[in-house]
Amino acid sequence: MIPELPFVPFGTLPWSETAVPGLRLAKDGGTWINTPPSKSKDSRTERSAHLKLTPSGTLEGQVTVTYTGQEAFWSASKSA
Repeated sequence: MIPELPFVPFGTLPWSETAVPGLRLAKDGGTWINTPPSKSKDSRTERSAHLKLTPSGTLEGQVTVTYTGQEAFWSASKSA
């Protein structure tokens, strides 16, 4: 888990670290667990745009891109 990445919710693991064994440490030792698998339905890229075509033929406006799940993780790690 990389907690310093912006826009990535706490607890989000990179795809390569999901559905794998891991050691959960405790005061009296530890136990082996499996990290939960990621769900494809929880990862997406949403794009929305409010655009206007000017009389001169140029396009003006605002585009918003929202990343969730693994998409947020990979997008944040590319820009970090």
